[in-house]
Amino acid sequence: MSFQSKKEHEQLIEQQCQAIMKSTHIRNKIVVLCEGDIPTPGLRTVIGYQQLQKRPDADFYTACIPSSWTQKKPEFFSCGGRGNVLDTYFKLLELHREPRSDSYLDRNRLFAIVDLDLQVQPTGKDYLFPNTEAIFKSLYQGTKVNQQKASQHRIWVTGLIYKEAYFLIPELQPVFDDYSVPLTFNSQPLQLENIYLALGNDMDSDTNLMDNLTTACERISYCTELDCSSINQLKSSWLTQFQSVTDKEQKDELVYALLMIKPVKKYWEEQTQPEPNPFNPPLERLRDRLTLAIGHFYSTEGEKSDTEHHIPIFFKTLHQFV
Repeated sequence: MSFQSKKEHEQLIEQQCQAIMKSTHIRNKIVVLCEGDIPTPGLRTVIGYQQLQKRPDADFYTACIPSSWTQKKPEFFSCGGRGNVLDTYFKLLELHREPRSDSYLDRNRLFAIVDLDLQVQPTGKDYLFPNTEAIFKSLYQGTKVNQQKASQHRIWVTGLIYKEAYFLIPELQPVFDDYSVPLTFNSQPLQLENIYLALGNDMDSDTNLMDNLTTACERISYCTELDCSSINQLKSSWLTQFQSVTDKEQKDELVYALLMIKPVKKYWEEQTQPEPNPFNPPLERLRDRLTLAIGHFYSTEGEKSDTEHHIPIFFKTLHQFV
């Protein structure tokens, strides 16, 4: 990174921090930084940065807030990619080492959530966990959140690879079945199992997965029936197990393992389509609405005391800091 680009990056982080600090919406509330688009350079005004609370990632997480959480709901701010989110988090802490009268932020109620990736992102700044993979290993045991350690974490990583994986978990099939606009995958009525098979068949063409196979296999080591000796063996063993196992719990475990290592974004954005109909809304708007419907699923699940879904447990942990 050149000196100029580093300077521009630092200016961007400073602008984001100032916008968050000056937002009256965060007074006495939990603040969560997340990934998502930020204003383009020509629109980096105070008003532009206020829109950090109205971006797709922030909208999704806001939709996931349990309906029983009626007061002092957390405020989500989209801050760009993983690196930007983490830099903004640590810059805000730095700016609040001492109490200040020009900020509505309570540093004790500041959190961040970033996507899991196969490429490890350092956290730095003397944080308890040195990188995103260390956070993942502490936060999750197999497919479950380690709730005994959850409250230690102010920076969370998703337990599945990118937030889009949470749009395609097996429990969401009824959401797609009941959605107001019939949806298709590869021109057929959308069945999540077909997406899982497509993901599994594409493993050996995923260069990112091939280049980071060791990291991926460490994550899913709890699936002892999978052969991680090579990408081809992993693909073959996953497909064999998925197509032969009859126990729903075991099958779901294989799905979650797949969603920890194989990105689904292109399947979500490019191949999940509505049935042809001139009265359907534009695809982007339809997908945004569907995302909010999925958020409502997690909001409802958050009402159940025995839920083990990652996102409701994230909110359960956050609620301790109200």
